[in-house]
Amino acid sequence: MTDVIDEAFINEMVTLLDSGALELSGIEGLTEAPTYQLCAGGSRSDTETSSNDTKHPKRRIMLREKETKRRRVYRQRLKDDRNALQHEVDGLTLTLETMKQTVLHRKVTNDRTFEKNGDDNGNVDVDMWKAMATWELEALKHAQGEQKQLLSTIASKSKIIKDLRSVVLSRFSKHATSPIQELAAAVTEKPSDDSLYEAYLHEVDVNYSRIDDEFRACGFHSKPKGITNSVVMNSDGSTKEFLHVNKALQPFRFLSFCDVIWRLSGRDHRQQDRELYDNFKDPDNNTIAVKFRVSKVLSTGAMVSMQQRLVVRRYVEANHFVLVWKLFVEGEGFYHGMHSNESGWCRLRPSTSQDGTWMEMYVRRSPMHYRVALSRGEAVRLFDDVLDDLIKEDHEEFMRAEEKRENRNTEAAKRRKRHCHKVKEEKKVLAQQASELVVQLSRLQRAKTEMKARQLQNFTLGAWKAVSLRQLERRLQVEKQQKLLKDEVALKSRMIHQMNRLLRENLQSQQENIISFESMNPSLETEGLSLFKTMSSEMDDLYLQTDKVMRGLTLKSSSVPLQYNLTRKWDQGVLYFDSADKIKFPYDFKETWYTISAVLVSGSVTDLVTTMERKNKNIVNMNYRTKYKSRQGGTAECLIYSVARRYVEKDRLVHVWRRFIEGKGEFHGYHAEETAWLIVRPSNETFDTVSDTILESYSRLVPMVFGNLPGCDMDIDRFVQIIAESRKNETKLMVEMMEKLITNDQ
Repeated sequence: MTDVIDEAFINEMVTLLDSGALELSGIEGLTEAPTYQLCAGGSRSDTETSSNDTKHPKRRIMLREKETKRRRVYRQRLKDDRNALQHEVDGLTLTLETMKQTVLHRKVTNDRTFEKNGDDNGNVDVDMWKAMATWELEALKHAQGEQKQLLSTIASKSKIIKDLRSVVLSRFSKHATSPIQELAAAVTEKPSDDSLYEAYLHEVDVNYSRIDDEFRACGFHSKPKGITNSVVMNSDGSTKEFLHVNKALQPFRFLSFCDVIWRLSGRDHRQQDRELYDNFKDPDNNTIAVKFRVSKVLSTGAMVSMQQRLVVRRYVEANHFVLVWKLFVEGEGFYHGMHSNESGWCRLRPSTSQDGTWMEMYVRRSPMHYRVALSRGEAVRLFDDVLDDLIKEDHEEFMRAEEKRENRNTEAAKRRKRHCHKVKEEKKVLAQQASELVVQLSRLQRAKTEMKARQLQNFTLGAWKAVSLRQLERRLQVEKQQKLLKDEVALKSRMIHQMNRLLRENLQSQQENIISFESMNPSLETEGLSLFKTMSSEMDDLYLQTDKVMRGLTLKSSSVPLQYNLTRKWDQGVLYFDSADKIKFPYDFKETWYTISAVLVSGSVTDLVTTMERKNKNIVNMNYRTKYKSRQGGTAECLIYSVARRYVEKDRLVHVWRRFIEGKGEFHGYHAEETAWLIVRPSNETFDTVSDTILESYSRLVPMVFGNLPGCDMDIDRFVQIIAESRKNETKLMVEMMEKLITNDQ
């Protein structure tokens, strides 16, 4: 390998000479060049003085003698260099002859062994001997190649010395300024590493093709699991090679372990003076070539450094991953003249019997030291120890990085598992919610379909249904009248008590047209039970129609109480009366909300309510009997069944009423069904601020004549007028009670 490096250095020097940095001239002018220019101690002032004093004969004689002495010293130096080179040639020739004798002796020994064992064992493995013969032939060719390289290197070095001498003398003859500086600048010119890296890459490819031979030669398969280190010694007792064998089952997955091995093979943790070489063709990015410096503090406190050139190439096969590298270490400073040449193979393959990846690693490291460095035995030992420490650091860094990666993968797997579990749980919840929403959607669609079907029918159907239910209840009431006589007596007494209380509260002054109120059955279990159930079941449908009903109305704001002015209208041949009002209540929305709920829903809507059943806090069922004084001087008696329900929304309060009115006495056979909506909302859109309250109401009254009565328009109008006056008084009373409650609270 040293020969390859020297040859590369020679090629770089030849390139430098050809490039014109130093002008190469012929050797014929060597003797004529002024040799005094090679003297480093001379100065420009001495030269000038000498040129001025050449006129004197004695001065010329002294100068000539001095130049002759210098020329003699220089020639002696060249002669010594030639002798040293010749001595090196002789030593290398002797080494080559020794290697030849060793190869020949080994061959003869193998032949004798074969002849000796041939008769005893007829089943000799021919392939083994054939492989051994092939290996011996390759070793012979390698030795011959090394001999040629050595001879070529010696010749090249001799030629370079001659050429450099002629170049230096020629340059110094043309330029009289600072020869030492020019020589230093020429010598310190750093050669390119292209030739070195090309040689390394070629050797890496060759080593990959010989991986099976290398593993077989070191007896890899017979080695135990774990790390095995050994040292091969030379005949003179010096170290020839350090061998490292590592065979272990790593607890990592094959593909991920291959990726980590490749990422860490470039030794990215070595960043000091790091230079990456990429002047080669590798479209698959399977090669890393890098140069870096490693510094280390010895136990003595001294700082030492080494420059390392690393070439790594990976080869991916089916279920195999091979990594081959070449590492050349060059000592610096204290370790100058010491080198190390390392070749390594690492093969990964997945385990078939258990989880993990088999790692098979074989490393050969050969020390290469100059003779001057070999004389410093302690420094050589320290150099080898530092290399061992660096190898351990690289191995620890690799294992630490792999453990971190595995820990990250483990944590990521746990996170993925938790996420998958969470997604499954969310999926179950979403599936359950989806099924519930499907059921709810089906129910809403069915309700909407039913509501549309009911809207298509005549809206008087509900009224006639209520009339029929009422007649059925009256029949049942007559049948049970004998059982209710005792309850009727107690009910009369309670009615008297309520009438007295109404008189005490000035009810007559506020409601002059009302003559009396007569309570009905205190229990709703028998009186109007079916009617109340029917009207209660229709409240939700009426609530859903709130926006639709109110959207088509024109409401005019007014500061006076709700008027309840009924207007006569016809729709598809059906007579009905309606009223739409809107007032601005000068109190806060929240206070109005609570007050109107207390008045309408809680049952404290004055003593008009004589019998009430509250199923929950949002719905109230009432029935009572009233008598009114008409403007013509007559009296009218009515039996009223009422259902009211409250719906609380985010920014408003909605009350819905259904009332069934049955005429008595003069208006026997006259009935009416009333549906009413009342919306309570703030005057502005901000719910949290204090503002006035808007009351919007809409009532629809459908009169009906039952039996054989003529049912003329005049009688119907009188019946409706009595109902309207009653509703006006009730509305007025409700507003006054709300104002009293708000004022008392304040």
